[in-house]
Formats: sequence, C-alpha cells, structure tokens
Amino acid sequence: MKEISIDTPKGKIRAAKFLDPNYPSIDVFIDNELAAVIEFHSGKDDIVIHTFMKYKEEPVSSRIFDDPESYDYDE
Repeated sequence: MKEISIDTPKGKIRAAKFLDPNYPSIDVFIDNELAAVIEFHSGKDDIVIHTFMKYKEEPVSSRIFDDPESYDYDE
C-alpha cells in the first residue's frame, strides 16, 4: 500500500491506494478517520465517490463520478 500525507492546522490528511481486484480505490483519511473513498465498481463499471462523517462506519453520501444527476448509489 502506497500513501501520501500532509499536515494541516486541522489535522493530517492521508491518502492510500487499495488494490482490491473488484473495487480498487484511493481512500482518504483525516487524522486516521476515513473521510472519502473513490473506487472503481467493477460490477457496474462506474467510479463511485463515497463520503464519510467522523465516527460513522457507513458512507453518508455515494455518487457516480461521471453522472451529475446521480444521487445515493445503490450497491
């Protein structure tokens, strides 16, 4: 897993790549809390952006990247 990070006055922002064969992704963390996942969904041939709130395990929003009309994404 390869990572990059930057320190900010509000906390450390870190991004890591995950190479799951069905859902390769870049995951973004703020102070080690998951903030966003940008993944390729191989089953639906879409790139999906999931956003998270602090201390929540499930995404609060999921959108298809190239579909401005998309709303919450159904798995």
